[in-house]
Amino acid sequence: MTSFNKYDQGRDRDQQDGMERHVFGDIEYTAAGAMHRARGTGTEDVEVPVVNLGIGMNFSKDTNTEVFLLSMGSDTNAKVALITIPRDKQRPWKEGTGGIQNPTDPNKAFEFNAKRAHVTDPNFAIGEGLFEVIDGKIYIRADVIIGGRLTANTEVVTPTVSAGTATVPGFEA
Repeated sequence: MTSFNKYDQGRDRDQQDGMERHVFGDIEYTAAGAMHRARGTGTEDVEVPVVNLGIGMNFSKDTNTEVFLLSMGSDTNAKVALITIPRDKQRPWKEGTGGIQNPTDPNKAFEFNAKRAHVTDPNFAIGEGLFEVIDGKIYIRADVIIGGRLTANTEVVTPTVSAGTATVPGFEA
Protein backbone atom coordinates (compact mmCIF):
# COMPACT_ATOMS: atom_id res chain seq x y z
CA MET A 1 0.00 0.00 0.00
CA THR A 2 1.35 3.43 -0.89
CA SER A 3 0.86 6.43 1.37
CA PHE A 4 -0.78 9.49 -0.16
CA ASN A 5 0.18 11.65 2.83
CA LYS A 6 2.60 14.46 2.23
CA TYR A 7 5.91 14.30 4.06
CA ASP A 8 4.98 17.10 6.47
CA GLN A 9 1.76 15.24 7.40
CA GLY A 10 3.64 12.69 9.49
CA ARG A 11 4.95 10.33 6.84
CA ASP A 12 8.26 10.08 8.70
CA ARG A 13 6.65 9.07 12.05
CA ASP A 14 9.33 7.61 14.32
CA GLN A 15 11.59 6.60 11.43
CA GLN A 16 15.18 7.48 12.24
CA ASP A 17 18.01 6.67 9.85
CA GLY A 18 16.02 3.90 8.13
CA MET A 19 14.88 2.14 11.31
CA GLU A 20 11.77 2.26 13.50
CA ARG A 21 11.50 0.77 17.01
CA HIS A 22 8.30 -1.12 17.85
CA VAL A 23 7.13 -3.83 20.27
CA PHE A 24 6.05 -7.38 19.40
CA GLY A 25 2.37 -7.73 18.54
CA ASP A 26 1.79 -11.06 16.81
CA ILE A 27 2.76 -13.04 13.70
CA GLU A 28 0.49 -14.47 11.04
CA TYR A 29 1.89 -17.07 8.65
CA THR A 30 0.51 -16.57 5.14
CA ALA A 31 1.23 -18.07 1.74
CA ALA A 32 3.39 -14.99 1.10
CA GLY A 33 5.43 -15.53 4.30
CA ALA A 34 5.28 -14.36 7.91
CA MET A 35 3.56 -11.03 8.55
CA HIS A 36 4.15 -9.20 11.82
CA ARG A 37 1.68 -6.78 13.39
CA ALA A 38 4.06 -4.51 15.27
CA ARG A 39 2.77 -2.36 18.11
CA GLY A 40 4.00 1.21 17.81
CA THR A 41 5.97 2.93 20.55
CA GLY A 42 4.04 6.18 20.68
CA THR A 43 3.12 5.80 17.01
CA GLU A 44 0.64 3.74 15.04
CA ASP A 45 0.70 -0.05 14.74
CA VAL A 46 1.86 -1.44 11.39
CA GLU A 47 1.80 -4.77 9.57
CA VAL A 48 5.00 -5.71 7.74
CA PRO A 49 6.77 -8.84 6.47
CA VAL A 50 9.27 -10.56 8.79
CA VAL A 51 12.92 -10.78 7.67
CA ASN A 52 13.79 -14.46 7.20
CA LEU A 53 17.38 -14.98 8.35
CA GLY A 54 17.01 -18.75 8.72
CA ILE A 55 16.31 -18.40 12.45
CA GLY A 56 12.72 -18.01 13.51
CA MET A 57 10.86 -17.17 16.68
CA ASN A 58 7.29 -16.49 17.65
CA PHE A 59 6.14 -15.21 21.01
CA SER A 60 2.78 -14.95 22.73
CA LYS A 61 0.66 -12.02 21.59
CA ASP A 62 1.89 -8.65 22.89
CA THR A 63 5.12 -10.04 24.40
CA ASN A 64 7.38 -7.32 25.74
CA THR A 65 10.24 -7.59 23.24
CA GLU A 66 11.61 -5.18 20.69
CA VAL A 67 10.91 -5.32 16.98
CA PHE A 68 12.94 -3.15 14.65
CA LEU A 69 11.48 -2.20 11.32
CA LEU A 70 14.10 -1.69 8.66
CA SER A 71 12.53 1.06 6.66
CA MET A 72 13.03 2.77 3.34
CA GLY A 73 10.12 5.15 3.93
CA SER A 74 6.64 5.44 5.35
CA ASP A 75 5.13 2.93 2.90
CA THR A 76 4.68 -0.42 4.72
CA ASN A 77 5.68 -2.19 1.48
CA ALA A 78 9.13 -0.69 2.00
CA LYS A 79 9.57 -2.10 5.54
CA VAL A 80 10.51 -5.44 7.08
CA ALA A 81 10.44 -6.56 10.73
CA LEU A 82 13.52 -7.80 12.59
CA ILE A 83 12.33 -9.50 15.81
CA THR A 84 14.72 -9.66 18.77
CA ILE A 85 15.06 -11.98 21.76
CA PRO A 86 13.73 -10.27 24.92
CA ARG A 87 16.58 -8.50 26.69
CA ASP A 88 16.04 -10.42 29.93
CA LYS A 89 16.21 -13.74 28.03
CA GLN A 90 19.51 -13.22 26.17
CA ARG A 91 22.02 -16.01 26.73
CA PRO A 92 25.35 -14.89 28.24
CA TRP A 93 27.69 -16.51 25.70
CA LYS A 94 31.18 -17.37 26.97
CA GLU A 95 34.12 -15.85 25.12
CA GLY A 96 34.97 -17.87 22.03
CA THR A 97 31.51 -19.45 21.76
CA GLY A 98 28.36 -18.74 19.81
CA GLY A 99 25.31 -20.50 18.51
CA ILE A 100 21.54 -20.46 18.55
CA GLN A 101 19.47 -20.12 21.71
CA ASN A 102 15.86 -20.77 22.59
CA PRO A 103 14.32 -17.27 22.42
CA THR A 104 12.49 -17.68 25.75
CA ASP A 105 15.01 -19.82 27.71
CA PRO A 106 18.70 -18.80 27.66
CA ASN A 107 19.73 -22.15 29.17
CA LYS A 108 18.56 -24.05 26.07
CA ALA A 109 20.98 -23.52 23.22
CA PHE A 110 22.93 -25.13 20.42
CA GLU A 111 26.41 -23.86 21.23
CA PHE A 112 29.52 -23.96 19.09
CA ASN A 113 32.77 -23.93 21.08
CA ALA A 114 36.39 -24.94 20.46
CA LYS A 115 35.76 -28.57 21.45
CA ARG A 116 32.40 -29.39 19.85
CA ALA A 117 28.89 -28.46 18.84
CA HIS A 118 26.98 -28.77 22.11
CA VAL A 119 23.23 -29.12 22.73
CA THR A 120 22.94 -27.60 26.22
CA ASP A 121 19.55 -29.11 27.09
CA PRO A 122 19.85 -32.70 28.39
CA ASN A 123 16.51 -33.58 26.75
CA PHE A 124 16.34 -33.36 22.97
CA ALA A 125 15.14 -35.20 19.88
CA ILE A 126 16.20 -35.54 16.26
CA GLY A 127 13.57 -35.81 13.56
CA GLU A 128 10.21 -37.24 14.51
CA GLY A 129 11.71 -38.91 17.58
CA LEU A 130 14.04 -41.21 15.61
CA PHE A 131 16.70 -40.37 18.21
CA GLU A 132 15.56 -38.96 21.53
CA VAL A 133 17.20 -38.31 24.90
CA ILE A 134 14.87 -38.04 27.90
CA ASP A 135 16.15 -37.87 31.48
CA GLY A 136 19.42 -39.69 30.74
CA LYS A 137 17.88 -42.46 28.62
CA ILE A 138 18.44 -42.70 24.85
CA TYR A 139 15.63 -43.96 22.66
CA ILE A 140 16.36 -44.98 19.07
CA ARG A 141 13.30 -45.66 16.94
CA ALA A 142 15.19 -46.75 13.85
CA ASP A 143 17.54 -49.46 12.64
CA VAL A 144 21.09 -48.97 13.93
CA ILE A 145 23.98 -50.08 11.74
CA ILE A 146 27.41 -49.96 13.37
CA GLY A 147 30.51 -50.05 11.19
CA GLY A 148 32.91 -50.23 14.10
CA ARG A 149 33.07 -52.04 17.38
CA LEU A 150 30.32 -51.83 20.02
CA THR A 151 31.50 -51.97 23.63
CA ALA A 152 29.09 -52.42 26.52
CA ASN A 153 30.80 -52.02 29.91
CA THR A 154 27.91 -53.47 31.87
CA GLU A 155 25.15 -55.79 30.68
CA VAL A 156 23.33 -56.19 27.38
CA VAL A 157 19.64 -57.04 27.59
CA THR A 158 18.03 -58.44 24.44
CA PRO A 159 15.43 -61.05 23.54
CA THR A 160 17.36 -62.23 20.45
CA VAL A 161 20.72 -61.90 18.73
CA SER A 162 21.38 -62.66 15.07
CA ALA A 163 24.36 -62.13 12.80
CA GLY A 164 24.15 -59.25 10.36
CA THR A 165 26.03 -58.07 7.28
CA ALA A 166 24.64 -54.56 6.57
CA THR A 167 27.25 -52.09 5.36
CA VAL A 168 27.60 -48.55 6.65
CA PRO A 169 27.36 -45.91 3.89
CA GLY A 170 30.14 -43.32 3.64
CA PHE A 171 29.79 -39.94 5.35
CA GLU A 172 29.19 -36.81 3.26
CA ALA A 173 29.43 -33.38 4.85
